Amino acid sequence: MAMANLNIIKQGASVFGMLVLAAATCAGATNAPAVVPEQPLLLAEVQHTVQTSLYRLDRDLKIVATAMSQLDFDAPEARVFLRRMCALNKGIVDCVILDATGRIVAAEPAAYKKAEGVNVSDQAHVRRLQTTRAPVCSEWFRSVEGLDAIDLEWPIMGTHGLKGAVSILIQPDIWLAALLEPLLKSAPAHVWVLQRDGLVLHNTERDAAGKNLMTDEAYAALPGLRKAVRTMAHLDSGCAGYEIPANGADTARSMEVRWLTVALHDVEWRVAMIQPQPIRYADVPQALRSLSGSSVVDVLKVLTESRVVQEALLADRKADVMTCFQGFVQTYPSIYAVQWIDVQGVSRFGYPPEHSLSNVNCIALGAKGKKIVAALKDQKLTQFDDALMEGGVGTFTLVPVFKDQQYLGMLYTIHFQF
Repeated sequence: MAMANLNIIKQGASVFGMLVLAAATCAGATNAPAVVPEQPLLLAEVQHTVQTSLYRLDRDLKIVATAMSQLDFDAPEARVFLRRMCALNKGIVDCVILDATGRIVAAEPAAYKKAEGVNVSDQAHVRRLQTTRAPVCSEWFRSVEGLDAIDLEWPIMGTHGLKGAVSILIQPDIWLAALLEPLLKSAPAHVWVLQRDGLVLHNTERDAAGKNLMTDEAYAALPGLRKAVRTMAHLDSGCAGYEIPANGADTARSMEVRWLTVALHDVEWRVAMIQPQPIRYADVPQALRSLSGSSVVDVLKVLTESRVVQEALLADRKADVMTCFQGFVQTYPSIYAVQWIDVQGVSRFGYPPEHSLSNVNCIALGAKGKKIVAALKDQKLTQFDDALMEGGVGTFTLVPVFKDQQYLGMLYTIHFQF
């Protein structure tokens, strides 16, 4: 493993580190294929987005296969259908027609015309389609186009049986990045999509696609990781805890990964989300366990009335503000996050970063965002309870902050009641 990648894992930016099952810290694992209510809202939304897009690609390819059953494969109209499929999403490499023997007879776009004439009947998913006469989705493989990709195919049926198949080749890392970026932009979570065998199709950091967490030598020294991946292979949804070991000045960190499943035909993917483990009651000092909504207001006002904080916000000195935020959260460990919303309604940044929104307009947060914007407009103390994207329910406390008479927006905290 490259030293840079190893450091990323140790620092916790990667979804997986020294993964050790810790069911006591999670909601537990289930075999239910549906979205379980205990899973984070953001993870459920990612699952829904990926699953819906897969279904749409599958539906559109079925329409093309039906049209091809009435066309000669060398007809100009056939290539029009192929080009339209290629234009549907980023990450679609090409769209091809196979004859009944598995030979590519048409390929679009023109850059992949060289694939025409190649017989791909030795590919496992092609053989499966020929045998079952049913649509198939492949796992990650090296295509004749020379790319690592996945393949979605629908049979083309003629009057005398199987006439051939139509296929789209997809580079999943590119496709999933384009699909999920609008959803995950500035989200306080890391998302991975994996095959059941541990091969990574996509991760938020875009640095692990194609690596197999079970077999890649880079992960041989991480037995906890492989134990968790084995668990994920057998459970459609669940949760596992893991420890990122201490590294130099960095202390050990407790993290958790939660996952759900998307499926198409006979292939399943695990959609996983990483976040620090929630604060446990036993870890909170006795004096802070009774931190109530009113006392949160009191301690947050100390922060908003600090001249150091006011001047740093006015000058937009993020590093100085973050230093103050860090000290605040470390002093009050039942505070999940503290963040700044500017006068334009943009949640600029917060601490810790993995729990905070970065440059996100609160209008985009739905009903919760409307409450925040209303408080911002009224310049008044506001408190409410709401669900977090990453799971759980927190109490939101918003306090206006001024520098002399100049309104600078709101500081707000999210905290849990114990």
